[in-house]
Amino acid sequence: SFNFNDYLTNASGGDSYGVEFETKWQASDQIELYSSIGFLKTQYKNFASFTHDQADLDAIPPIPFDMNGRAFAHSPEYQLVIGNNFFVTDNWTVNAQIEAKDSFYFSDFYIIGPQNVIKQKFTYCIIKLSFKLI
Repeated sequence: SFNFNDYLTNASGGDSYGVEFETKWQASDQIELYSSIGFLKTQYKNFASFTHDQADLDAIPPIPFDMNGRAFAHSPEYQLVIGNNFFVTDNWTVNAQIEAKDSFYFSDFYIIGPQNVIKQKFTYCIIKLSFKLI
């Protein structure tokens, strides 16, 4: 069994840069279309982690895990959303959207077997019906 405990520590450096585009268009009184796309690149610099589960704390002196060049946790390289709202009445709305996201690390501190703890890239299709009270 695997117990997921996360820790907070500071890296001595890192780079993070990206861009995001968002648009919304009211096609008619009843139809609103929207989309967004974002791209992100991150990497640690000069980060030797003593809290990572692969750090050798039993060695003398202890040996940290080298995180140089690895992407930050929860930093997918791309995210995409495309959707629409269909305003059926003043109170009822039907929303449909597709969301896609690149794979990313869950944590900066765990490796299981040969792979890091990673959320694989995914695509969701979401449809919902909403009712507005006021």
